[in-house]
Amino acid sequence: MFWCAYSSLKPINLYILDSVFVIMMKKGQQASAGSAAILVIIIATIMLLYILFLPPEDRAVLLGEDNRTFTSSSNGTTISGFNKYLLEENIGRLEYLRFDYKEHQVPSFRVYSQKEAAILKSVSSVFLKNTFGEKKFFNISFNIINRLTTDVKLSFNVEEAIGRLEIYLNGREIFNGGLSKGTPEPIELSREFLEDENILSFKVSSPGFAFWRLNRYSLKNLLLTGDVLDISNSKSTQFFYLSEIEKNNLEEIKLKFYPNCEQNSVGPLIIYFNAQEAFSGVADCGVYNTLFLDRNEAFVDKNELEFVATKGSYFLDRVSIVSNLEGLINPVYYFDLEDKLFVDNDLNESFNISMEIRFVNDDYKKLEYNINGRTRSLQTNDLAYSFLLDNYVFSGINSLELIPKSIVDIALLKIVLNEE
Repeated sequence: MFWCAYSSLKPINLYILDSVFVIMMKKGQQASAGSAAILVIIIATIMLLYILFLPPEDRAVLLGEDNRTFTSSSNGTTISGFNKYLLEENIGRLEYLRFDYKEHQVPSFRVYSQKEAAILKSVSSVFLKNTFGEKKFFNISFNIINRLTTDVKLSFNVEEAIGRLEIYLNGREIFNGGLSKGTPEPIELSREFLEDENILSFKVSSPGFAFWRLNRYSLKNLLLTGDVLDISNSKSTQFFYLSEIEKNNLEEIKLKFYPNCEQNSVGPLIIYFNAQEAFSGVADCGVYNTLFLDRNEAFVDKNELEFVATKGSYFLDRVSIVSNLEGLINPVYYFDLEDKLFVDNDLNESFNISMEIRFVNDDYKKLEYNINGRTRSLQTNDLAYSFLLDNYVFSGINSLELIPKSIVDIALLKIVLNEE
């Protein structure tokens, strides 16, 4: 029947095409273009219905979709079998994790800062006066790093003093009173009023109604001093590296370190992770400290940790970054087998089902595959691999899971139904 249908398709096809050509020629001579278009539509509909009502095998032959193999013999041409793709996938790279966590070691290091007394500004002399019609005041500007500077004081000698001395820091009064000759107590400059750029203003009070008086001050050896935190050794930057697969499967990341320090002599330790502040506080000296970092701040390849000591000395030992990784999700594929292919739950002997894998390269590959809950493994350097699944499949939906045991690049995976 198959051969008869196959051999009769082409003549029928040619007959229809010839008829269409003849009718169109006649219509071209006798009818309008609109009528010819209608006739073409009618003929195309008849051809479509003819194809739809053909048996599936004959329709496949007509449309060039038949997967059967035809062989010639002395008895004529016979059908020797067919194959059908149940699954065809371009897989790509399958990643492999050899571990569920990884620890990155960092060498031990020390960060420390110490305060040093420093002269912030010096002025040899200042003369101030205030009388009717004449005033002479004085400003001193000085710059500091405010967050690193403490205990700022102003000292000077008084050689002449008439009236009240007024001193302002950035427009805010810090002293107003009368002084006598000599060396008064240093005046403390409040941190509340200090900025990175500062102005000290010196004035002398007005004589008021005694307009004939001349209020004046002569100051010598003015010094601004303070304790400045030396941070030249207070900072240390360390690096560690994450692979792409490690970053993509990062579940959590934490920093572990053991600080050797004296609890009462150190200030806050500031830790930055890729320029984002991750910790600020006094570390627990003499015990392991564990700090969870934000995994969203981690980068593929180079990552940076910066440690800053604000006071005292920290020797940071046994420093490591631990990355805990999520398990990889292995790809699972599904294909369906019809009931008619089986006899008593076993695949009909007339058929076989094969798995075919084409790899990208001839590198060493190690792979497990789980077919309906039964696992097999392969190790190969070949570019291709095939395996019969006849004893692993059943009627209905079947599953195939690929489990890489090394990095594997797969160009093509096929599950093929073959008729013997």
